[in-house]
Amino acid sequence: MNISNYFCRLCFALTLSILTSFSAHALTVLQADVKKADVSRDIRMWIDRNGSQTIDQVTAIQKDQWQKLTGPMSLGFTSATVWLELKYTLPPEATQRKWVLELDQPLLQNVRMYWRDSSGKWQSQTGTRLDNNTPLAYNYRRPVFDLPTDAQDGQVWLRVSTQTSMSSAFFVWQHDAFAGSRAQESFLWGLVFGSYIFVILFYGMYSFWTRNRLHAVYTVYMLGNLTAAWLTGNWSVLAGISTNSSTLVMLMGLIICWINFLGTLFNMRLLRLNETQPKLSQSLLSLTAAMGVLGSSGVLMGYYHVVIPLVQSSVIGLIAINVYLGVSQLLKHNPNAP
Repeated sequence: MNISNYFCRLCFALTLSILTSFSAHALTVLQADVKKADVSRDIRMWIDRNGSQTIDQVTAIQKDQWQKLTGPMSLGFTSATVWLELKYTLPPEATQRKWVLELDQPLLQNVRMYWRDSSGKWQSQTGTRLDNNTPLAYNYRRPVFDLPTDAQDGQVWLRVSTQTSMSSAFFVWQHDAFAGSRAQESFLWGLVFGSYIFVILFYGMYSFWTRNRLHAVYTVYMLGNLTAAWLTGNWSVLAGISTNSSTLVMLMGLIICWINFLGTLFNMRLLRLNETQPKLSQSLLSLTAAMGVLGSSGVLMGYYHVVIPLVQSSVIGLIAINVYLGVSQLLKHNPNAP
């Protein structure tokens, strides 16, 4: 065999291998000694643009129309519904253990899992609280499902729709390992939130005692950030407060829309621009207040996925303006500058 023929055959084999890796159906093998596995790369995705497809219609779609994920799902803000397919196998020793599937995004609004049981009937679980009567597989802040050991052909499908960012990694846990990790996570975040609350109470009491408006504004600003962190992580579930996913997203959107105003108000008072440059200060406050009103209106009307990217993008400009104003005060050696 001459070198040119060998080289051509080698290139053909490599190309075929690459194409096969993209088209072949990924199979997750869950070994009994594995505590946690990232299965994001083993998942195939199909996008339902108008969200009208049923599970029977989706499972009938040709496999070449599905896209294999190369890592965590990251589609940004979209009004489309996403279907995800995971195929797995359990060796005999692993079937004796309980397995769970976790999505690591707390703010997904509507997540359901479907599978056919051994008799061929469709079964389902719900991973997000749609209303107070929704039975959840797990009452946890992120979507979590029991991974069925009797799923026909070892396949499950997830249906995901949300106004928030369509992004998530996917993990399969042994149940005992998941429970231990959940307890540790709750403890560590409890320390974080406890420290946050202590700082807020300290500044709140200090501002009340001294009647200092700057510290009062800072207290409200910190309270807004704490609330945003609390809602982003959906920690109300673990606190025993039942909030459906739509209400959670709406509250999160309102906080995001108004946090810019609180931050600007704090910076104007910190730099004392309300005294040295009152027109500029009033203009910035009016701008962020208008953004808060318009953004809140959009969120309440159901346009979270349109409004929030615009509001978040404006933060970069506000940060740049505040940095410029702070540096300008410093360079001018203004005696009013802190």
